[in-house]
Amino acid sequence: MKTVAVRLSGKPHRIGRFYTGRPSWRTRLRALRRRLGESELPRSDEERLLDAALALRRGAGGAEEQVRALRIVRPLPLVFLAADGRTTFRYGQALKNASSSVLYMLLQITGEAAYYPWDEHKHFLNIQRVWRQREWMQRIRAMAKEQTADAGSLVINEEQMRLHQYAPSPYYSQRVHPPSDIRFCLVRDPVERFVSAYQQMVLNPYRTVRGKAANTFTESVRSVEERKQLLDIDSFIAEKEAQKQACKKGNLHFRPQKWFLGDADYYTHIFSVHQLEEVRDFLSELAQKPLALPNINRTRRKREILAEHPAARGLNLIIPPLTAQQRRRIETL
Repeated sequence: MKTVAVRLSGKPHRIGRFYTGRPSWRTRLRALRRRLGESELPRSDEERLLDAALALRRGAGGAEEQVRALRIVRPLPLVFLAADGRTTFRYGQALKNASSSVLYMLLQITGEAAYYPWDEHKHFLNIQRVWRQREWMQRIRAMAKEQTADAGSLVINEEQMRLHQYAPSPYYSQRVHPPSDIRFCLVRDPVERFVSAYQQMVLNPYRTVRGKAANTFTESVRSVEERKQLLDIDSFIAEKEAQKQACKKGNLHFRPQKWFLGDADYYTHIFSVHQLEEVRDFLSELAQKPLALPNINRTRRKREILAEHPAARGLNLIIPPLTAQQRRRIETL
């Protein structure tokens, strides 16, 4: 494992709201208070980051690039407060229902988008350097000998965070009392949603193309195709039909929208995924500031990104239109 060089200089290297560098006077004061007897004083975010920098410097991260900065990222809140200071609102998300676009607009409301280096290539190809909560906190706890809740994820340098790490499903499945004043969600035609999820399954095996040699990439693709035969949509539909017959839940992307969203009566506003401009205007009014409308996870753009790799240019990733029989089978599912 290659040792990571972490530069701890007097000048903070800012990424978002937190940084590594020389400990601030607040951190030095907290250390003094612990030495004077306040051993139970919880560690601040800056102290956690300095511990993480020390762990990385010891080679715990396994990264080759020098670490210039770290930041902690936590999930978006369950409930948001509108600009009037009184109205609360909550978003109910479902996979394949434009949730990435909505989450990015919510990041603009909270101000996180200013620290989020959006890169469509990184987003699609999963090019990230992130320590998940379980991984990096185990290492830091081993040094600090403490139990820390709500650790979040640790982002290295200016790398791309997955949008859904800001709002993982366990957070959105929690009950909130009392209910928010405004509760909104987006819904999608079930057949269109099934096809979108299927397209993602087809493209997923090819998402590691960046940095891969042509022969390695081709071998990995061949093995995936032989195992799953994803481009045969009839076989794929039959697989989902068999799962339903056996009462198996299968991939989350193919669960019904109701599984994610619950009852329609819960929501004050329900949009179609084709109304993203209306959703942007709706959220802009709540936030009392203009929001950008992101263009995220378009299948056509994903194919263009894959085609940039020499070994992927000859792949046929375009799915033919559904036949009437295929559409009926999906509607039944």
